[in-house]
Amino acid sequence: MKFISIPKNGSAWSGDLVYVIDTESPEGLDLEVVINDVDHDVELGRCHLYNITATELNIAPYIRSTDNFVQLGSWIPSAFISPASRSIDVTVNGLNSDTRVFYRVPLDYDEDHTLSTISTTQTISLGEPIRLTAFGRDGLQIELEYYSSTKYLGTTLIDEPSYGNPLEIIIPTTELPKETHRIQLLIRSAEERILQRVVYCVVERTPSARRLMWYNSLGGVECYTFPSCVRSRYRADCSNFVTLDGVTTEQISRRIYYHLTSAYEVEAEMNRLAEIVFSPRIYELRDNDIVEVELSSREVAFDKHGALRQMSIEICEKGGVVC
Repeated sequence: MKFISIPKNGSAWSGDLVYVIDTESPEGLDLEVVINDVDHDVELGRCHLYNITATELNIAPYIRSTDNFVQLGSWIPSAFISPASRSIDVTVNGLNSDTRVFYRVPLDYDEDHTLSTISTTQTISLGEPIRLTAFGRDGLQIELEYYSSTKYLGTTLIDEPSYGNPLEIIIPTTELPKETHRIQLLIRSAEERILQRVVYCVVERTPSARRLMWYNSLGGVECYTFPSCVRSRYRADCSNFVTLDGVTTEQISRRIYYHLTSAYEVEAEMNRLAEIVFSPRIYELRDNDIVEVELSSREVAFDKHGALRQMSIEICEKGGVVC
């Protein structure tokens, strides 16, 4: 038995990922196929094929069906393999394929770059995590410097191998000195070429602020803090179901919706923010916790001049609360 062909590194599971298998037997064999996520040590799926001499198997649907992984927060500055990539091997009757790195969208495997479209100047409040995604063929060097209004306070360094994967960078700000006024984040490739420089100005967090996270069309993570959040409405969904012992009971799912409004931002920042409506999953960052939320409407309206200067969305916690 052998693999005739397997997809190349850098292929995307948004398309087809076809493995061609030859049993090298004139008689049909029964095959057990297992698809594994090597980085996270997770079995994504398995199937059984019967009376096979040669076959083609598209594994992309197995990856797409489990494309809901999100890296949790961290109490220390860290870089993790991004959910924008998966290292996959396929086992057929005990025969392992070579491991391949696949991406949510096609990636230029020969070029180091950032996948997040963050601008070079941002605002953040202490307690809000910094998150973004970058790709370095041989790894990334991440340097975090923080300053008060009058002096340099310290530096944190991360040197992380990538193994051919994009890395999701997570910088918690909870433990930074209270007098921190400015944070500079510098991301370099393993060859020390600067990929991204971002300066975060520290501002006071308003009690109503909400920080959301989503993934852009490149598979990079994006974050934004909406400074205004007000409760907008309640909604209850009622349903009846029959228990195993034949009793009919009622279940109520309670949802609380919140109306979030952005600040007035420059055009590039508003275009970045508007991409949130195209993300299949959206999360709220609460210190180091992550909660998936839903948009009540995936629509952004521009003004009569075709411009977007401020944006409002309505969210609720995904699934609601069962009563």
